[in-house]
Amino acid sequence: HLDPQRKKGAWTAEEEILVAEARTAGRRWVDIADMLGRTNGDVKNRYYNAVRKQ
Repeated sequence: HLDPQRKKGAWTAEEEILVAEARTAGRRWVDIADMLGRTNGDVKNRYYNAVRKQ
């Protein structure tokens, strides 16, 4: 479902850190996405792209 309230812009440094910390703590994508106001697909893709760059 399309939600006009979801963020679509650039990721902040704080969001990047929260995604990494939340995922390593075992949080589900949907839970992390709800905290950030983004979609779970956006969060998952951002996480795996960051992991690949390391």
